[in-house]
Amino acid sequence: MCSRAKISASPVIRPASFISLAVRPLGLTYSRFMEGLKAANIDLDRKSLSELAIANPEAFKAVFEQAKKAIEAKEGATLKA
Repeated sequence: MCSRAKISASPVIRPASFISLAVRPLGLTYSRFMEGLKAANIDLDRKSLSELAIANPEAFKAVFEQAKKAIEAKEGATLKA
């Protein structure tokens, strides 16, 4: 009857969750943001992006803007924010 499953007091929040929480208010979904990063040739992993979003929101917003511009250039249209 004794279970060996470890129950965590605090749930683990994945880096993608932080990124999603950071980009939604700015007008993109996580997947569109990641698409924009690829189009802009920005090679940052999810852990680095989530840490940037938490520690330096201004720098994260600058990265976001580059990704957004890359999506706009790719599609030839302006995204609504």
